[in-house]
Amino acid sequence: MPARRPAPSFQIRVIGPAGWAEKLLNHLAEQATPLFGPLVTCTTQTRPARRRGHVRAYFTVTPKEEI
Repeated sequence: MPARRPAPSFQIRVIGPAGWAEKLLNHLAEQATPLFGPLVTCTTQTRPARRRGHVRAYFTVTPKEEI
């Protein structure tokens, strides 16, 4: 039976111009890393949005899996 991934602690979605969304996600990552320490994994993902020049960007914080 495959191991289950831990559920995200939280996820933030940002929809807006690509440059602004990228800057905001970078800032969130910089702030979250010292706040949560080595116990979590912070990931980002960017996808196209409906409006031209806009993206849907996601910032997710997940507890690290035990090995």
